[in-house]
Amino acid sequence: MFDDFAVIELDIKSIKLDPLNPRLVNMPEPISEDGIIQFLFAHHDLAGFLQKLAREGHNPAAEIPYVVADGETYTVVEGNTRTAAYKLLTGVRTASADYASLVPRISKERQDKFQKIRCSLAPNRDALLPIMANAHFGSGDKSRWGYLGSRKAVFDEYKRGRDISEIARIFQITESNIRELIIEFALYNEALKLSWTAAEKSKLQDPSVEFNPPVRFLQSSGHKSKVGIEYDRTNLQIKFKDAESRKKFRHLVKRLVIERTKGIGATASYEEVFADFNASGS
Repeated sequence: MFDDFAVIELDIKSIKLDPLNPRLVNMPEPISEDGIIQFLFAHHDLAGFLQKLAREGHNPAAEIPYVVADGETYTVVEGNTRTAAYKLLTGVRTASADYASLVPRISKERQDKFQKIRCSLAPNRDALLPIMANAHFGSGDKSRWGYLGSRKAVFDEYKRGRDISEIARIFQITESNIRELIIEFALYNEALKLSWTAAEKSKLQDPSVEFNPPVRFLQSSGHKSKVGIEYDRTNLQIKFKDAESRKKFRHLVKRLVIERTKGIGATASYEEVFADFNASGS
């Protein structure tokens, strides 16, 4: 697997952050490097990692980033948070006003140690996918990519044109499980299309949102039929019976995700979740 990899030393200025990182759930396009850094501050404790590096300095034995060549520069496919921190500490990138105070000042001597970084150069992105999958992928909501990130990783490969059998080999799980993960992310995307207030939409777009409860609810016998949802596992799409079924789905997401009610969860009965459903409402 690693015969075509090489360890090289790169100037931090020549390394770009990866806009295809599965962690970047719901990032607006086009995805800029500054936007990625803000996302890492907001959702992945970049500030804490910066403090750790400022306190401990550069550790030559630390896990080195994986990169691929991109013309005369390189893209870091694995190790984006670390690379973003190096960029901020050396002044290659400046944090936005919201996060500037979270970037610690370090000595020029310490800055110099972050300028040149040992990286593992992969022959191409495809060579890194099995490594990334092994390190981060998981079907549960406690995985390192998170519930949505794991599903996005699979969904993105499908949207890029890979067939199901190839994706299954990469992520080392069955083809049927790959189809389920794609369906689950498609269901989440359908939820985003519904009408929400700004506050509700913001909560639903949080990459750490717990979207598993409505997915599990619909897995219970008869629930999809009662809501009016069908999973097209051939074309990997979500189908709604009619306009009311979309309203029911919105109600389900609101009850189990946005305004979670104590005692009402994924294992609740249809009657418990939809006791207050108003078909004439939004």
